[in-house]
Amino acid sequence: MNEKKIILFGLYFAIFSQILLGFAQDTFKIALFTTIFSYSDEIYSIILLIYTIFKKGFTEQKRVLTLIILLWCVGLISGINSNFNLLTNSLGAFNFLKGLIIYICLCQYKFSLSDFKYFMNLFIVIIPFVIAFYILDIIIPNLRQLLNFQRIGQTSDFRLGFRSLGGLFSIYTHASLFGLIYFIIYTYYKPKESQKKWYQNLGLFMIIVTQKVKDIFSIAVVYCLCKIKHVRPISILLIMIAGYVLFGLYAIYLPNHYNTYFGRDADTAVRNLMTEASLQIANNHIPLGVGWGKFGSATSAHIYSEVYGKYKLEGLWGLNYEGNHSFMQDTQWPMLFGETGYLGTIIFLLILFLIFAKPLKHYLQDTSNMQYAFPSVLFIYYIICSLGKPVFVAIPHSYVIWGISAIWYSLATKFPQYTKSKKNRFKHDERKTKDTLFGLEKIC
Repeated sequence: MNEKKIILFGLYFAIFSQILLGFAQDTFKIALFTTIFSYSDEIYSIILLIYTIFKKGFTEQKRVLTLIILLWCVGLISGINSNFNLLTNSLGAFNFLKGLIIYICLCQYKFSLSDFKYFMNLFIVIIPFVIAFYILDIIIPNLRQLLNFQRIGQTSDFRLGFRSLGGLFSIYTHASLFGLIYFIIYTYYKPKESQKKWYQNLGLFMIIVTQKVKDIFSIAVVYCLCKIKHVRPISILLIMIAGYVLFGLYAIYLPNHYNTYFGRDADTAVRNLMTEASLQIANNHIPLGVGWGKFGSATSAHIYSEVYGKYKLEGLWGLNYEGNHSFMQDTQWPMLFGETGYLGTIIFLLILFLIFAKPLKHYLQDTSNMQYAFPSVLFIYYIICSLGKPVFVAIPHSYVIWGISAIWYSLATKFPQYTKSKKNRFKHDERKTKDTLFGLEKIC
């Protein structure tokens, strides 16, 4: 196994270990495996960073690297607005930036199409297990109880008379993430027509049966875009109208959920209170926030932060240090506004622009464009979901989008000449074969 494949396998393990964590922590309660799987992402990012510094240096994406350093500095300086603690600030910064560290490191390696094929096959190889567990979840109503997947928000729920399904994924949003990956692979990169529709539908099924509103709405937008050859203003208008109709149906058929976040109970919804408080923090400390690890982050959920008490949030359901603190890192943007203020938020948006503007532009001009489809579809899905979960910074979502975006940065710079449309797929020039973009017909 060569250097690049070892790096990609490590990335995959860091992603998939979060799925294995559910079994190690909840089902079998094996402390050693729980520890390994819990810290695999941090260990991987640290090893990759050190290895890249000494092996490659940083010659690619220097503007993005500069912005990452500036963002870190903003969060560090913002710490003066709260009881500054070097350990808390350092852990908070690392937890936020580790996905971006993965991106900037992977951009230094010249990945090939065969490397991409190898990485995607790591996801594909577990499909039989994914299907088997979904079948079990359908025929055994208490499967999640038997597996002891009992964390808050992950037990079976009924909506519109249907039970939510998660299969082997202890956390529903992990199921929707893998469903999205399968949908993209089999929509754009898998050559076998006999498999294409089947596994496309598997991906859609995995997202829909979680019954998570944000994920369903996100995949609906993505699916509409995939069916449009060229996205024009009228296309966007039609998608907005369809979204409005879908939102109306959501209000009608899921009134309790709607009222929690948009209706009569919206003023007391913890997610809304967190967003409101983060804007108050940003306004009170213009242009900074309260520093890394102090608000809306995983670090602030594990290391006490006085900021929650200052803004009268501590002790609320989901924000209680002595009980359930699951809502302390529930969405993307309160963390940014709260910990880095308006300045840090602007820098983060600039990072997103530098990385995704070009792929998104070309993808919207031709939605069958294989060269830009993967990072673009991930970004569209993520930017919608970010209103309801911290997808750009939370594992495994963050490692998926930053890792794949880095791989495609290499492919875009190394293979600028390849044909981009699905109708005329790129042929592998390196070995002068007739392999399609994703791989040989014999692959899965």
